[in-house]
Amino acid sequence: MARVVALAAVVVSATAKDVIHWTLNPSYVFDVSGFVAPHPPKPLMIWNRPGNDFNDNEFFEHDNAGTIKWNDWCLEAASGDNGAVIQVNTCNSNNANQKWNLKGTSYGSLIQLQNTNKCVNVQNNEQKSGVPLQIWDCVDDQKMSFSFGGSQAPVPHPHHQPPQAPAQSAPTSARARASLRVIAAVTTMVLGPCGSAARKTVSSSPSHGSAVSQVAIAIR
Repeated sequence: MARVVALAAVVVSATAKDVIHWTLNPSYVFDVSGFVAPHPPKPLMIWNRPGNDFNDNEFFEHDNAGTIKWNDWCLEAASGDNGAVIQVNTCNSNNANQKWNLKGTSYGSLIQLQNTNKCVNVQNNEQKSGVPLQIWDCVDDQKMSFSFGGSQAPVPHPHHQPPQAPAQSAPTSARARASLRVIAAVTTMVLGPCGSAARKTVSSSPSHGSAVSQVAIAIR
């Protein structure tokens, strides 16, 4: 029992990751550049995902301490000056350039560097894959608004369910098989002595556990 309770606690504490959309054109999302060296810092850009075919470079998590993380690295402004690069870097709790507020707008949220009037901005507001993100003076409009959405399943991995046995149909008794054969009997046309046709229909219905044959003859 103790083991089950501990496992449940781990699942509840896991944090889902989200894609960050640009509300001016929501098919554009934050993307950690894969065109540079694998070690931090790594710059961020926008990338067009019209079919929501996101990859691992595009999922972030935001915590109550104001940190936005990609894997184990933190979203960071290279400096507080207009035009400074937005990047991910080794997390440092003492680095003020890694602390962010989400400030609501009519379109989504500004991603605002704490204790400043600086926000994440798409360079030149250009709608093109590969355009870098930068820091700039905050403006309460759609061009500087973003939204979190498109969740990715959190870690730990989902539990594997034990395989279930395939459903089996109930065995058919000899009596039931005989009844089915009777039900499937052909309707025959029998010629009468005067050339009239008689239709003989054979059917069956169960009654008190036995098969009772019923014959209906219709003369026309």
